[in-house]
Amino acid sequence: MTGTPRPRDSRCAGAGARGFTLVELLVVLVVVGVMIGLATLAVGDRSGEQVEREAERLAALLRMARDEAILTAQPLGLRVEPDRYLFLELDGEGAWRRVDSDRVLHPRTLSEVVELTITVEGQRGLLAAAEDDDREDERLRPQVLLLETGEMTPFEITVRGPERGRYYLLEGGLDGAVRLQAED
Repeated sequence: MTGTPRPRDSRCAGAGARGFTLVELLVVLVVVGVMIGLATLAVGDRSGEQVEREAERLAALLRMARDEAILTAQPLGLRVEPDRYLFLELDGEGAWRRVDSDRVLHPRTLSEVVELTITVEGQRGLLAAAEDDDREDERLRPQVLLLETGEMTPFEITVRGPERGRYYLLEGGLDGAVRLQAED
């Protein structure tokens, strides 16, 4: 039958060419959205974990420094700045020096997601350094003393992350006790 030719389907421009329907596009978008959501949950927000880990590390280091001061019968000090903390020791001349050679009590610089604030004897912030001395190590003064008797300067250190909700409060008592608690 060679009669009248069949009319071409106006929906298809060429042989085998076909576009996506709106439903198909929506299904793909939903699947991609779910996958991105699952990937975000798997990775999670690690800044909260970093803050908690740093608070626990600082508490453990303070306990170790207290014990070392007792065992060596030499006082140690702690200096806290917003982005770092360091332990100090007295040299033979009575000046405070950074503890650099110790594998555990060496100076630590924090990641940008962790910030420290110290309060000592009701005063928040850092103690003033001697301005007449140009050498950095000579200007270092501990805010917290860890004495060879096991006593320490009472203090509170706040360990915060970028979000201002949850934070960690590290408290040191005159008796040498170090306590860490999460605050909301």
